[in-house]
This record gives sequence, structure tokens and C-alpha cells, in this order.
Amino acid sequence: MSKSEKLDRYNLHEWMSRDDGTKTRAEGSMEYHCHKAMESLVEEGNELCNSLCHGTSKIQWTQLDDFLGRNYPVHHAQMMGWADVGGFVRVGKKRGTVFHYWKFGLDLKDRESYGELQGIVICNSPTGSSRTLNELLAPDADIWEFSRDERSLILCHWENLLRQDWIDEIVVRAQGYQNESEKLDEVWSEGYRRLLERVDVIGLTTTGLARYSPLLDRVKSKTLICEEAGEVLEVTPS
Repeated sequence: MSKSEKLDRYNLHEWMSRDDGTKTRAEGSMEYHCHKAMESLVEEGNELCNSLCHGTSKIQWTQLDDFLGRNYPVHHAQMMGWADVGGFVRVGKKRGTVFHYWKFGLDLKDRESYGELQGIVICNSPTGSSRTLNELLAPDADIWEFSRDERSLILCHWENLLRQDWIDEIVVRAQGYQNESEKLDEVWSEGYRRLLERVDVIGLTTTGLARYSPLLDRVKSKTLICEEAGEVLEVTPS
């Protein structure tokens, strides 16, 4: 890089972008796939960050489905036992997903309404929580028999674990992005090397010298001009 307009067309990045035949077909393909992978990782990472920012109260069944299937398969099977293939409650799609039906205790309301119509008391819909979290997580516990408070308790537990899952996934995607970025740097570095091998003089700043020193060692240029911060040119033998 240089402040001189006369040297604009010799900028390494500009030269690289307009020079035909600098990259091989394989390198061009790798560059394309790296960019696509990085875009996908950024999109997925942003979605996970948005989920974290919205809080647990906004968690939907689409986010909880896979988590329960992996970590609490019995509870997942109990939940899906009430749903059709689309994940909706069998009594009608207007009632929403089966998770929504369970989370807000709509099944308890239905039982209570049925009991009022029949003139009986439904005993399996208590209003308070009498069981501990460990009891609620037991394989033989039926989530449809949980009270409203018990559902809130176990849902809070699931959501806290799910948030940690999201954080772990963000770290994985960040590492994946870094890996793709390093692959991209390798492609560009090789193109830079072939390009710079065709020149006799390379001009750069001290920062550029530090950044591209491994590349410059491979190029073995005849002359290397290093520009200091004070813009005093010094000729340094390569």
C-alpha cells in the first residue's frame, strides 16, 4: 500500500484481482467453496446469537426438538406422542404445536373444562409443584401429568442446557470460520508468491514486512524497499 497515486496500479491486491492466470482452476474452486462455507457459518452463527439474545421465553419447539431427542428421548417421545406428523396437536392446528399446547398447560385447561361439564374433579392437574427437578427428569415421569409449576421448572432446566448448547455451537462455527479463513489465506498466498516472483522490486511498509515475511522468504526478490512510518524510504537487501 502507498499514498502515491502513481503506485495504485501496483498494489498487490489490485494486481492480484486483475491478473489473469494468477490462480489455478483448483485454487479458484477452493476460494469459491471457502467463501460459501464462511457465509454459511456466519449466517448460522448469527441465528444462534439471535436465539441467545431473545432469551429462553422465546424458545420454540423447532429449537428444542433436536435437543430433547438427543438428551431426553423419553420425554421427547411423550411430547411427540400427542402430535401428528407436522408436530401439531391432534385436536387441530389452531391449537398450535404440541410443545405450545404443553408449555401453556392447554391440556390442563381442557381437562378442567371437561371436569366442569361432567361435574367431576380432575385430580391429575395440581396447581403447585410438589416434585423436585430430579424427580421430573426421571425416565418414568410423565410430562403430561406435570402441574403448571412443574412444567415451568423442567422447561427452565431444558432451556438453560439448550443455551449452553448454543454457546458451544457458536464456538464450533467460529473455529470453522477460522479454518476456512486460513485455507483462503493459503490460496491467496500461493497466488501472491507466483505473482511476486515475476517482479524485481517489492515496496512495502514495516507492518507489511512483518505480516508477509514468510511469503517474502519464499519469493527471494532481488530488491526489497521498506517504507518507515515517517515515510522515509530505505533500501534493504533481500
